[in-house]
Amino acid sequence: MIDALSLGSVLKSAPPIILIGIGAFTLPLIEGRLKLPAVVLELLFGLLIGPILLIVEAGTPDAEFIEVLAELGLLLLMFLAGFEIDFERLEKQGVGPLITGGTLFGV
Repeated sequence: MIDALSLGSVLKSAPPIILIGIGAFTLPLIEGRLKLPAVVLELLFGLLIGPILLIVEAGTPDAEFIEVLAELGLLLLMFLAGFEIDFERLEKQGVGPLITGGTLFGV
């Protein structure tokens, strides 16, 4: 028996999750037409639907679930950013960008 989630709670959180799923499915499909990287479209989508999801009251299981989704989204964003690094180009530029990046990371 699940105490934290009731049927009403699950049904209440379904529309935001469906909206996120629709966005996650359709954004890569329109990426090529808009000539924008998928990450940029995902960030813009998050900015657009973020206020809609803020309707969820803090401290409820819905809010906790959305926080977990947000953290997973941030991890995915960092993962995708890692794929965008061109190591061959970085190697050609020498140690200058590495020193700059290391300095900025320390700040």
